[in-house]
Amino acid sequence: MDVTKLVHTILTDLRETKQRKTRFIQRILPVTHTCYSSMEDISRTAKEMLQPLHTKDPKTFGIMFKARNNSAIKRDEIIEAVVSTQSTGETDWVFIACEAALKA
Repeated sequence: MDVTKLVHTILTDLRETKQRKTRFIQRILPVTHTCYSSMEDISRTAKEMLQPLHTKDPKTFGIMFKARNNSAIKRDEIIEAVVSTQSTGETDWVFIACEAALKA
């Protein structure tokens, strides 16, 4: 199941019908990729995730970082690692949520 399409369908239906069919619609965030909370894994996963979205026209993307019980990685390092995976062709508007949980 493609979670991105599922969330898009739910939000499109909400916009068109103006009827809320779920109580927590604002909390829906599709998770398409997960990885271990290390710089190498995050860089590799970001590259894997963003590769199919490359276009020739430069576009924009946003990164949200949240660390929970993890002081091993820093916000600026993660953002730089994700940004560095982009080459000349950027993506269309993409939102990346990066949550770093406790490193085992």
